[in-house]
Amino acid sequence: MEIELFNKPRSEWVDTINEWVLGRNATRDRDILIRCVVDGSISYERIAEEYEISSRQVDRIIEKRIPQLLPHIKTK
Repeated sequence: MEIELFNKPRSEWVDTINEWVLGRNATRDRDILIRCVVDGSISYERIAEEYEISSRQVDRIIEKRIPQLLPHIKTK
């Protein structure tokens, strides 16, 4: 199932992220998720520099938000 999830089109991930990432710092978290999950090859350190947060914070955002998104990604 995990491989299926990551083969989803970019638009499906972006739409799901935009729809289901809510709450405090949602805009920042959406941007970070899109950069990490959808765009892929960017490092946490680079994202951390851009958002002026630690790479550990980036890691925590990803760890927190991905499980929130998985139930909403369509699987066949």
